[in-house]
Amino acid sequence: MIEIKDASTMHYEGAYMAAVIAANNMKYVHWNAVGKQFDRIHNMASDYYDKLADEMDFFAELCLQNRVPIKNPCLVCDGYEDIIFTNSEFEYRDGMLAIQTIIQNYLSFLGTLSAELASISDRYGPNATSQQSEIDAIYAYWSKELDYKLSRRIPQLPKDEDGVAVEYPE
Repeated sequence: MIEIKDASTMHYEGAYMAAVIAANNMKYVHWNAVGKQFDRIHNMASDYYDKLADEMDFFAELCLQNRVPIKNPCLVCDGYEDIIFTNSEFEYRDGMLAIQTIIQNYLSFLGTLSAELASISDRYGPNATSQQSEIDAIYAYWSKELDYKLSRRIPQLPKDEDGVAVEYPE
């Protein structure tokens, strides 16, 4: 998980990094979708990638506006290999679970960021409050995607007599 280094100066850099990692992972799922439901995973991951790319730009611009240096996106993932996907293929269920994990990681960071902004808004005034509102709107979007839409899209695997999940029937 990406941690906020110093809430007063570095929280936007962490948000930028979280968005870059989520976008890169989402694009990777998009490229490596396979199977009978290829189009569903491919298109969904593409749409999510586009949204994350916009958010990456938003957070990069917040960094620059606040004189916080940003890393080249090619270097952002260094040190975060544990949350980078490397599967060579994503069938429907695996793709959906990967998308779910990407969103969960991103939401975890955004929740921390929102709490940090709330704790410093009295020191930084209306600008921090406005930025927190925008971040809260981003958080609300991804929460809805995760808690409502994805939960309905991820099929429940049938279980065998021992309670072990069996392959998803195509």
